[in-house]
Amino acid sequence: MAPVLTSELRAQRAPVTAALGADGTPLGLILPALPDLPQAPGATLRVPMPCLGGEACAQQGWWGGAVLQTARTQGRDGLSLHLAQSEDFLWAVAELQVEQDLLGQAQAVYELLLQTVRESGKPQLLRVWNYLPRINAVEDGEERYQTFNRGRRRAFAAAGLSVGMGAPAA
Repeated sequence: MAPVLTSELRAQRAPVTAALGADGTPLGLILPALPDLPQAPGATLRVPMPCLGGEACAQQGWWGGAVLQTARTQGRDGLSLHLAQSEDFLWAVAELQVEQDLLGQAQAVYELLLQTVRESGKPQLLRVWNYLPRINAVEDGEERYQTFNRGRRRAFAAAGLSVGMGAPAA
């Protein structure tokens, strides 16, 4: 039997000021890493990329019922995981500085993400948003994006998942 949701998941693209002034606290926000943006509630992903579209660029808020719990944990190798949870949804932000071992780091991030999602009781991934600096740069004869994908695939395989079995579109 499918779980019964008590709230709907809603995404809104808007300037951060509008997102923070909306009804209820968002589970999470995706914002550009600009120094003049206010501190945001929930779990916030600040993306270090250029803002080319004015105040509303790269800003997204996600609501899914009242935020019941937030947590921040530190994993190995500087990996940080910030969570915000409502009754029906889990928003997770994983951040780390990408160093030399992109393949291993991508796998470690996704293993932690998949483990956290599975343990939360909300095991369906709806959306995964990745930001990888210099994504098209070639290192050791391979594009960084391809190396990242191999690490992500390894994590899904280790969790017994494949595309079409609980893995969202990239």
